[in-house]
Amino acid sequence: KQYIIRGTDGNFERRTTEEIEDMGLPYDLGSVMHYGPNAFTVDWDQITIKTNDQNYQRTIGQRTQPSFIDVKQVNRLYCNEVCAPLPCQNGGYADPNNCNVCKCPPGLAGKTCEEIPQVGCGGELMATPIWQELAHRGKKKCYWRIRTTNARIRFILNNISYRCETTCKAYVEIKHNSDFQQTGFRA
Repeated sequence: KQYIIRGTDGNFERRTTEEIEDMGLPYDLGSVMHYGPNAFTVDWDQITIKTNDQNYQRTIGQRTQPSFIDVKQVNRLYCNEVCAPLPCQNGGYADPNNCNVCKCPPGLAGKTCEEIPQVGCGGELMATPIWQELAHRGKKKCYWRIRTTNARIRFILNNISYRCETTCKAYVEIKHNSDFQQTGFRA
């Protein structure tokens, strides 16, 4: 609170569920509406917003494009009656521009949002007790789905060479829970 510009405290007030309309969607730290870590600061070396889970600290404040949930929320608000529901999975929904296809969260594709996009790199891996190495070079958007059977996945990112500022513009994103529509950790 000591680093917040005087008179801007209202931007940090918590809102009750009665004050907001979330359209039945989960909160998304990757939303363009979420302030960045240095919002309204008097000292750019100090953060004014600290995420509850530190892994999301570099996710907040992105202004590159609306998140999947941002777009889904606008579509629910203005285009909800345009399409009949489709059996989309993983947070996908009927695309109001083409009601016959699912609009899938980033990293998913296919008729019902259950496949990995075919973009020339990426794919599906099964995690095992033996360490595996996943290497990628070059400037590309790749998608990997790593699965396991009744175990946790542990990974180490090493030798990442891109500029990651306070809010990441180039990044590795890890979607770690079952809700693939939400923006994941960014590193």
